[in-house]
Amino acid sequence: MLLQPYTATFQDQMGSRGSLARKSWNELFVNYRRQYPDLADAMDRMHRGEMPGDWQSALPVFPADAKGIATRDSSAMVLNDAPDAKPDVLLLATGSEVPLCVAAQEQLALEGIQARVVSMPSWELFENQTVEYRNSVLPPEITARVSVEEASTFGWERYAGALGTMIGIDTFGLSAPIKVVQRHFGFTPEHVVDAARKQVTHQGA
Repeated sequence: MLLQPYTATFQDQMGSRGSLARKSWNELFVNYRRQYPDLADAMDRMHRGEMPGDWQSALPVFPADAKGIATRDSSAMVLNDAPDAKPDVLLLATGSEVPLCVAAQEQLALEGIQARVVSMPSWELFENQTVEYRNSVLPPEITARVSVEEASTFGWERYAGALGTMIGIDTFGLSAPIKVVQRHFGFTPEHVVDAARKQVTHQGA
């Protein structure tokens, strides 16, 4: 019989504290906006789940392969393949990470390591493809693999494999300019190259 009154009192107190905390935060944010209007706008966009209006302008555009299948249908396709379609390592990415893999592929080629870059924006659609198609994109015999995702690595083990390298963010992140964050978490061509090099060495041993 005492549970409900005590619970109601607890909820009322939390509501009062929450209102005061929110009011204090709003007052602080008004001052913050006066000093840093651009950063305040960026935070507003983040809270609304919106990207900057020109976010796509920094992304390269790769020519479509008239002989291939569109990623909107298959969700995964070989974007850049190794000579003779015989890669030493697979580089897997989703969207804005693809250019990192393409740059890494070019550097690896100079070292004599042949890589296949796979653009893979939707796992669900890829799983709907035939086994033959999935294996043509991700050959089971090629176990040297690196996935790159500027988010959690959760789920990538299905495609990178138990022995593959997954480059991602498995912590609470970092507050810093984007280039600093990318370097911190290894989202650079150099880091992808290093991961691929180690994969080829270890898987080929």
